[in-house]
Amino acid sequence: MPEAESYPWTSHRQYLGRDRYPLAPVKSAAVLARYSRTASIARAKYKEFMREEPPAEKLGLFADLRGGRILGDEDFEAEVSAKSGIPTRPSLKLRLDLDELWKAILRREGMAQEPTGWRRSRLLAEAAWLAVESGQIRQKFVADFFKVEPTTVNKAVQRLEARWEKGEGSGEKLDRWARGL
Repeated sequence: MPEAESYPWTSHRQYLGRDRYPLAPVKSAAVLARYSRTASIARAKYKEFMREEPPAEKLGLFADLRGGRILGDEDFEAEVSAKSGIPTRPSLKLRLDLDELWKAILRREGMAQEPTGWRRSRLLAEAAWLAVESGQIRQKFVADFFKVEPTTVNKAVQRLEARWEKGEGSGEKLDRWARGL
C-alpha cells in the first residue's frame, strides 16, 4: 500500500518501522505481535496483509466505524458508499457552531435561560451527540464549552443513546431536527 506510506497522518510507517519521529506516536507492538514475536517477521507479515485485497465479506466490518460514518464531503461519501456497496445516509453537516446549536436547542425547548440539573445534562447530551455526529466538533471542545469534564460529556451521550435503545426518542429524530436548522 504505497500511498499509505506517503500520507503524513497514518501510523502505517510506524508499523513498518520506518517512522522514527512520527507526528502522533502509536504503540505498534500489540498489533505486530499478532503476526509474530519477531519484529522483522511481524512487519513483513503486516506489510503483506496491507497489500492484500480484503474479501468482500470483510468489507462489512468497516460499516460501523464512527457510527457508520465515512469522513469526507458528500461526493466522497457517495463514492465510498458506491464502491463498498454499503448504503449510508449523508453525514450531518452542521451549519452552526456549538454556541448557536445550544441556543437552538434551548429555543426548541422554549427556554429563555440555560437549565440546571438533569435537564441541562439531557440537553447537553443532545448538543454533544449532534456536534460529534457531524464530525466537526470533538467531545473535548463540547466539555470545554459547557465547563465540564470530557468524561461527563461522554457519559451524558451514553445515557442518551441508552434511552434511544429503550425507545425513548431516537438519533434519527434528533438528526432530522438538526438538518432543518
